[in-house]
Amino acid sequence: MTAKQTLKAVFDLLIDEYDADPRNPLIHELGRLANSSDDIPTDDIELTALVGPNGMTSVKDQHGRRVKGVKSVAVFEDQHGKPVFQVNL
Repeated sequence: MTAKQTLKAVFDLLIDEYDADPRNPLIHELGRLANSSDDIPTDDIELTALVGPNGMTSVKDQHGRRVKGVKSVAVFEDQHGKPVFQVNL
């Protein structure tokens, strides 16, 4: 279940089962979020690593912010052949 589906389910539950007042500002905002076309952020973090000579690395998040405390970066295939991007802090 995605975050948007969870919000929609909670909104429906509050309205149908708990008789929440849809005019309540909190319930109204929850309904707006559940029905909006905007994506709701997930807990996923996208990382980009630049690997240079002598093991120098630069890791940034999806917003371009530098990730501090990176000790090493590795890319390899797991036992099923899927690529793994590992960042050790």
